[in-house]
Amino acid sequence: MKFISFFICALAFNPSVGGFTPSVSIPVITRDTSLQMAKDNVQYGENSRKFRRTFYTQPDWVKHRNSDRFLRNIRTTFDSGVVRQVAKETSIIGLVALCVVLFNNLLVTGWDDCNGVHHAAILFLPPEGLIRTLSIPVVSLQVASPALGLLLVFRTNTAYFRWNEARTAWGSIINNSRTVMRLGCSWIEPEIFPMNAALEAKEKAQLERLRDAVWSFSRSLQRHLLSAEEDEEAYVNAVSKKLPPSYAKDLIYVRHRPTRALQEVNFALRDMPLEVRHQMEVEKAVTELCNALGACERLFGSPVPTFYTHHTARFLGFWMLGMPLGLWDSFGYSWNHWGVIPASMTVAFFFVWY
Repeated sequence: MKFISFFICALAFNPSVGGFTPSVSIPVITRDTSLQMAKDNVQYGENSRKFRRTFYTQPDWVKHRNSDRFLRNIRTTFDSGVVRQVAKETSIIGLVALCVVLFNNLLVTGWDDCNGVHHAAILFLPPEGLIRTLSIPVVSLQVASPALGLLLVFRTNTAYFRWNEARTAWGSIINNSRTVMRLGCSWIEPEIFPMNAALEAKEKAQLERLRDAVWSFSRSLQRHLLSAEEDEEAYVNAVSKKLPPSYAKDLIYVRHRPTRALQEVNFALRDMPLEVRHQMEVEKAVTELCNALGACERLFGSPVPTFYTHHTARFLGFWMLGMPLGLWDSFGYSWNHWGVIPASMTVAFFFVWY
């Protein structure tokens, strides 16, 4: 997300004039208590999310298309943050598989030592068959796999659709921010500047105010969508440095920062010497900025229905917990069925990140 703000920053240079002084501000800087209480329990994946907002340039695409990418990705598997993120769940599946192998070998079927000598089970309870191996037919997993696959594919497609819609909303912010600045700069006649120094200074100040307002909208929206722990300090420093003090203070303490920034854009345009038809045209771009704001808030506040994600997670969890039981007979050729453990953990590694 941050590259959006960096782009808008390119429109700006150090502000030199004061901005509109707000009449009312509501100081409501707060923290979500539940998030604060759970701060120490935040997973690695959540903490590293800020470093995964990839923005590609031409060299990145060249590297991405390189035929060596397959070997490179395999070679760096254990350096990947995904491995660290799913290590807990994968270890649980491995522990379940280990318990299945130990129970069956020690208490039911017996085991073979390194010399190939078979040893009877520790627990011997006649008659034969009183204790059976912990296993299920592998066909039970196969029957459930198509349904699980459909759920995972639907969830993946939904997640990509939401990501693409969010990226489209940010793209709309870029385009309409450009439009506002382009129209504002084009409709102030540059040839009158040399004729009237006072008018030149006034209109330059108006353009600088519009520039600051456009930048403050994208930056305020970025902060609006990020947590206070991640971005509040950087946001306060940025607006305090780049914006007039009165406007910066208002943005810091106002209830809804992006809306206040849009209001400043309207105020800046209102004070510029634009014809009515020009004002109507640029207002369309400002309205699109507001629409993009609403789209971002809708995506942020409306996740994929939780009953669906919970059902998918439970389905996947029970399927993976049953996998060591289903693989017991399939790995009868391996020494004491120990192949069940790495096989279960490998499959879990590629499934659990869903």
